[in-house]
Amino acid sequence: MSSKKLKSQQKALLKLYKDRKRLLAPFLSEHKLVEGSYVQVYQKCGRAGCHCENNPTHLVTRLSRWVDGKLKHKVVRIGDRKKIEKLAVHYKQHKEALKQLNRHNDQERKIMEAIIKQKKKRYE
Repeated sequence: MSSKKLKSQQKALLKLYKDRKRLLAPFLSEHKLVEGSYVQVYQKCGRAGCHCENNPTHLVTRLSRWVDGKLKHKVVRIGDRKKIEKLAVHYKQHKEALKQLNRHNDQERKIMEAIIKQKKKRYE
């Protein structure tokens, strides 16, 4: 059993353990969230004679999310834009943290299996 290799694997496992605390922070906060991606697009309004007939110039803010395999959009009112953008950012942080936690779980499992493999001894 290589002591250096075991120590390096234990250090890597400890680093992942410490990083997990940072990744759990969004889930321990009291922030509310709204599902979807906050998107601002320019589009045509459809009124005849409007200056946007040739070039889409009206800023529309939408919240986009997947429902039953289809992308659905909900228009965000002008007065709600800042609030909804903040809630969508919180949602994105939660999703990203969850993705990273899943990666950490895989890495931790591999390291723990390697440590077990190095530590185990056969009884004869």
